[in-house]
Amino acid sequence: MVVFQISPRVILVLLFFVCCHSSSASQLDGEEGSIIYVDSWVPETSAQSGISWANAFRDLQSAISVASSGDCVYVAEGIYFPDRGSGQTLGDRNSTFSLTSGVRFFGGFPRGGSSFEMRSSQTFQTTLSGAIGSSFISDNCYHVISGLSSDSLTSLDGFIVSHGNANGQSSSTNSGGGLSLNSTGSLEIVECVFERHRSAEDGGAIPVRGEASVNCINTIFRYNSARVGGAVSHSSNYAMSSTYSDCRFFSNTAEFGGALQTQYSQTILRNAVFLGNRADYGGAVYCFDFRSANDPTFINCSFAGNRADWGGAMNTWSASPVIKNCTFAGNSARGGGGAIMVTNGWGPFSDNTIIWGNSADGSTDTSSASVLLFGDSEFFASNCLLANSGGSRNWNPDFFSDRGGNIDQDPLFISPVDSSWGVSAETDLALNTGSPVIDRGKISLLPSGTTTDQRGAPRIIGEGLDLGAFETTPELIASNQSAQYSPPFWVKIPVTELRASVSGGLDLNPLEIRNVSISENWENWASISGGYLVYVPAKNQTGIERLTYDVTDGFRTITLELVILPDIKTSNSALSIMGIVVTESEATITAAGIPGVSYQLECSEDLSSWNPIGLPLLCPAGGILLLAHSGPLPPRCHYRVAHHKSLGN
Repeated sequence: MVVFQISPRVILVLLFFVCCHSSSASQLDGEEGSIIYVDSWVPETSAQSGISWANAFRDLQSAISVASSGDCVYVAEGIYFPDRGSGQTLGDRNSTFSLTSGVRFFGGFPRGGSSFEMRSSQTFQTTLSGAIGSSFISDNCYHVISGLSSDSLTSLDGFIVSHGNANGQSSSTNSGGGLSLNSTGSLEIVECVFERHRSAEDGGAIPVRGEASVNCINTIFRYNSARVGGAVSHSSNYAMSSTYSDCRFFSNTAEFGGALQTQYSQTILRNAVFLGNRADYGGAVYCFDFRSANDPTFINCSFAGNRADWGGAMNTWSASPVIKNCTFAGNSARGGGGAIMVTNGWGPFSDNTIIWGNSADGSTDTSSASVLLFGDSEFFASNCLLANSGGSRNWNPDFFSDRGGNIDQDPLFISPVDSSWGVSAETDLALNTGSPVIDRGKISLLPSGTTTDQRGAPRIIGEGLDLGAFETTPELIASNQSAQYSPPFWVKIPVTELRASVSGGLDLNPLEIRNVSISENWENWASISGGYLVYVPAKNQTGIERLTYDVTDGFRTITLELVILPDIKTSNSALSIMGIVVTESEATITAAGIPGVSYQLECSEDLSSWNPIGLPLLCPAGGILLLAHSGPLPPRCHYRVAHHKSLGN
């Protein structure tokens, strides 16, 4: 039985939608629920009153100046600068988009506007840029966005926020190039991208301080830098909790915590990817707590290709982060703690987690390649796969506290561990069907409410819970395919037929066909169009063509080959031979054919006459022919494989 759940985020978005559409869009007099429109592409001669797409404001600041709690601001694709619009001075680095409390901002509308249902933040990119100056970055604004009066009803949905430069001398201008919150502000961030921000101190993109909090959903942080927390920093003496769900942290840099730094903060991260981040301490994450019990929690998170001097993926100081069903692989440290370094701390507490294939000081086979304990430190592990630990039966004391159920075996990732992984590393960390960690997790250690893995697959498939961030899904199984064309006509294959050739997988999403490519350099092309895979041969083409395409169920992907052959029944051409293996007494010829059609191997010493070799051969279902010429072989011999017309097929 399949149970469908509606997530809290979906309910929240629906509430936003109802609220923003429940009142008149033509009123901007403070009435709650009004919609304000922004489109930089509207003519300068328009009314620019913000009451409709046709009369939208051309800049975002004008919309902010009239917005009040309960309003929604719809912003069309384009680039918007904080020093443009109502009350702004061009080039003023203090310019910022100051979010009004209770106002919801939505990007991703096409120029000219559309309905709410048609918006797409990926297709219609709406950028809030701090690049207001003439130099590369030095004269960019300090904060692209400020949340000085924002509250939990304030939201930012579907924007790219870029190029803030918080390099000022004061505490108000040296942190948060992307977004600066005050000590009590809060904000929901949905499907945004924060990129290329700099800060002299903490939080290259966002610093969260005091009683401030954020609820961040499906958002990307990339290419940000700061001294502390390259992308995000959390610093609080209060028991405040921020959450990050389905977020990605790519290529951020810092001295402490390349992507994230937490200090006295109960930050919760679910389904997060930390990939290719860099720092001196904690390539991806740095946790400082001094045993206040306000520690972060990581659930279904993956850490790959992060690097540091100490703690390739994570470095903790007097902190006890909780790590549940996470995967650490391909991280490296020049000093120690290829995956994790622990200093003066009572943790981390790690359950159902994989730590494998990390390195320290160039080595992958030491305890420090996985975990380094320094000072008065402990590391608690239960039902984990820990490289170089020996497992619970032969526990290495360098890992300190064995809580049982731990193993030390190759987890059999789909792709081998590689610390230079690219942005697709989250799929490389999925498990092969023979992995020793399948169904080995302890369900009682799974956090409440965790029903899916990092990709959205059910968290429990089969008899139990898998270790790591990814649950193993059924493999995709495909049959060989071939098609034929009759020059000069094209091949048109229904996508449904391509899907039908694949079985297995997880039956949650329709199979998707992607990435069609052609092997030969002919003047031909192939693509997916209108529900068909369409192949158009080159003019006068008579040879074999091979197409490759990917089939995915959203969790596993296989690459298939489609052999396209000329219609030999209507042409005089011979098949192209794929390969020949010759010994002293025999030649073995491999060729592609049409299943169910008979072919004849022929040879010639001078290309003037051709002689049949052996009997005709019926092409099998796989479309590949193996034909043999047994010796003694002539000194010189040319081969061809031709359709055997006398059989009438």
